Amino acid sequence: MTHSQDYKIVTPEEFKNIYTNEIFRNEIAHANPHSDKDGRFKYFGTCTHPNENRRQVTPSQIYTAQKLKKQRAEEVLKENRNNLLFVGMGCEFKPEEGFINNHRIRTEFLNTEGKRFFIEVGTARDIKELICMHSIDKDLQNKFDNRVNKYQNRINQENKKTMPDYQKIKSLRESKNKYLEQPYNNYNGIEHANLGPYTYANLLQLVNFTYKCNFKKIVIDNTNLSCDGLICKSPKN
Repeated sequence: MTHSQDYKIVTPEEFKNIYTNEIFRNEIAHANPHSDKDGRFKYFGTCTHPNENRRQVTPSQIYTAQKLKKQRAEEVLKENRNNLLFVGMGCEFKPEEGFINNHRIRTEFLNTEGKRFFIEVGTARDIKELICMHSIDKDLQNKFDNRVNKYQNRINQENKKTMPDYQKIKSLRESKNKYLEQPYNNYNGIEHANLGPYTYANLLQLVNFTYKCNFKKIVIDNTNLSCDGLICKSPKN
């Protein structure tokens, strides 16, 4: 709970802007509780910058903004199911024509063979240079994570016994440790490699070549989505 000065109240007329201004909608949807100097709840307030633009909002307004955001997210996912859909994770900037205008973007997708991958890319100091931070084989990651959980559960079960078999526990831990390695990272060796210009065309070609995809278009969503699971699927051809 945040202690701060009083903010202006969002008027009914001002609230209507959530239907045309996605940034304003998100500010209301993610409003935080604020307290007085004694820690007692006072109101929900946005985290808008600068401070003079911050507003008090009601639980009803937060609910409406959250519902609208969820609805729009579902629409974006449906509209771009077969596009290479990225989620903007960094700051936007004004690019030259053809260049991507967000410092960090990520996506999780299926390739033409139904294999699942995650990629996160962005810029280096030179905003025209494409850098890959993460290239992950999600199928292999899930396999390894499941094995880790399997061995950990067996270790837990053994430890609960009145007379644990510590030799067995040692063996289980050794097996578990093998799956704590992360060979699913840096898929196809593109993490932190020299990948050329940070353009839509170059990134599209990189993804299609690296992961066996047939995406025709890149779409970047900066306001509606979070990348916490599968968001797009490559066309077969």
